[in-house]
Amino acid sequence: MKFEKLNSLPPKLVSQGSRKASARWQILAFVCIWILVFLRQNSKANKTATYTIGEQQLKGIEIFLKPETSTRHNFGVLFERVLHDAQKKKGNFLEIGGGSGSFFDHNMATFGHMIQNYVIIEPYSLISETKERLPAFAEKVYKWRNNSSSPTSVTVHDEFSTNLELIKSFPDEYFDFVYIDGDHSYKGAKSDLINYFRKVRSGGVIAGHDYCCNRKEYESTIHAPWCGKYIYPVSTSKKEKHGKDKVAFCGIFLGAEEFAKENNFYWLYTLEGRGEGNAAGDNNPSYFTIKL
Repeated sequence: MKFEKLNSLPPKLVSQGSRKASARWQILAFVCIWILVFLRQNSKANKTATYTIGEQQLKGIEIFLKPETSTRHNFGVLFERVLHDAQKKKGNFLEIGGGSGSFFDHNMATFGHMIQNYVIIEPYSLISETKERLPAFAEKVYKWRNNSSSPTSVTVHDEFSTNLELIKSFPDEYFDFVYIDGDHSYKGAKSDLINYFRKVRSGGVIAGHDYCCNRKEYESTIHAPWCGKYIYPVSTSKKEKHGKDKVAFCGIFLGAEEFAKENNFYWLYTLEGRGEGNAAGDNNPSYFTIKL
């Protein structure tokens, strides 16, 4: 697909029939474009690094082209790749919106040995009645801070990501990977991209969670993935929610798309199980790109 055709598409709406017929090819076109840009950036490398996920060896970005391995839980592969290309052994990771701490815990367990500084911005204590951190989150932070075998420095900022002093405290191009999962409104999601994009170094990764829309929005919004249905106990702890449409955050998708268009690049997103005969997936997609 040519860039001219992409730029000439209507801003948001297409018919349901034409969208379903062309969505797969549009996604494949985006993937091909992104890979070509990525390979061009790394054309000076003498050989391609391979990475092991479980028992399977894949080359860099290929892991995110397969529904069964295209998941945010494999972002360690991407982190290792960008460190390798920058000739770095360790890097800095920023997570905006720590939530329950499960993503942080997973990252530390799988590729924490490659993280020099893990920074989390989590304002829960500012809005909770107890004025304390979410217990599940606090427990995981305590576990890794007190893990004598972990070389990673873990810093938590109990603050909103929009705090200007906090934003200024991070040097530009300081982080190798920024993951956004904070304010889920259109304004909040785009604001985090505006404020923290410059904090990612050239060749680093910026990414974010919940890049999807509900069924109605999915059928009328161009390129939007469907958030899908709740799957017990994978995406909900309540049996009564199983099979029902998930709460969606289409504002995140629209804000991210707008930001990418304004800065002349495209997002890839994790499939999270989406593939042949499965448009719902197992989890909400995460958008990502390598900053050029």
